[in-house]
Amino acid sequence: MLDRGRVPIQVADAKRAHFNIGITAFLFCPEVEGFMLTGIVYFDQKNRFKDGRRIRSSMIVEFVDQGGYSVALTSTGSAYVLVTQSPEELPLDLSQRIEH
Repeated sequence: MLDRGRVPIQVADAKRAHFNIGITAFLFCPEVEGFMLTGIVYFDQKNRFKDGRRIRSSMIVEFVDQGGYSVALTSTGSAYVLVTQSPEELPLDLSQRIEH
């Protein structure tokens, strides 16, 4: 179980990466739910969510590779860096665009 007061090391590492787009937040342990993602949010730049809270994203429009990470772009303009517990854990085929 995650300690809501602590940022996972994987997220802290991702935060140090360089991104060429504005990042809204980091989504830890992302999971697909229809055309959306759920996960534990950290570093929300819009100050909507507290660190460690489980959220559901808006509809995903596209996945892009940035800074060695996959970033989910949503229909509302958010960009979530997807951070898994281990590098082998890629829950999605992030190379393709989501078709509605």
